[in-house]
Amino acid sequence: MNIIEHTEARLVIRSKRGMMAVTMTLFVLFSILTAFMIFAYGLQMLSSNFAWWRLLGYLIWQPLSIALVFVGIMFWNNAMRGLTLTFDREAEQVTIRKPKFLRMKEQTHPIYSISRMEMELMPEERIFAIYLVTKSGEQIAITSASHFDEEPTRHIIKEIRNFLRGA
Repeated sequence: MNIIEHTEARLVIRSKRGMMAVTMTLFVLFSILTAFMIFAYGLQMLSSNFAWWRLLGYLIWQPLSIALVFVGIMFWNNAMRGLTLTFDREAEQVTIRKPKFLRMKEQTHPIYSISRMEMELMPEERIFAIYLVTKSGEQIAITSASHFDEEPTRHIIKEIRNFLRGA
């Protein structure tokens, strides 16, 4: 998570996962290569040495390889676009923009309904869950952070808390 903009009236936080984007790029490229190789095998199989069990295997593996390409593209999209969290005093709202499938999902909440931002350790996964807490007690999931990023994340949460206190 990084602070993109910090003024008296506005605080913008962005969270992107660069290494996940690189990993997903490689995953998509290898998935495309696999889908192409399965397709080439299917063409070769149909032109010579035809067998029903080979056709069945082809009909299972070809759609699966294509599905892996689309799953990789969705995860790549998620990593590249990332999350944007905007606290705006002038508009009196908090806007959360997250990728959902291939589109961006936007949620808005009144800024005065947010009481605090919390970070909770999930010991089994060794990650931190980060969420906003409304005055009614509702928890709005924001993102997660690695346990290696604990100090920078705590600093950003401190900045958000200070911004909310001034609201």
